[in-house]
Amino acid sequence: MPVYKNPKNLTWFCKFYYTDQNGERKQKWKRGFRTKHEALEYEKQFTTNTKPCLCQVWDKNFFKKFSPQFAVLFLRYSLAPLC
Repeated sequence: MPVYKNPKNLTWFCKFYYTDQNGERKQKWKRGFRTKHEALEYEKQFTTNTKPCLCQVWDKNFFKKFSPQFAVLFLRYSLAPLC
């Protein structure tokens, strides 16, 4: 939970890594918090709310390994209720 203080304008900012919906690792910056607690709270809220949806994680190329019938059944009954 890295939170830093900007010495120029005396505000706090957070800088952290997260995994997006495509499974890629990205860096997030947010600046301008008045207190350290606000910056930590933002980071905690952001990381808990950004969870990947299974609909976007499963690529259509994933199903090339399996039969078309399996792909249709899997998409229809497993992922549709989650979206």
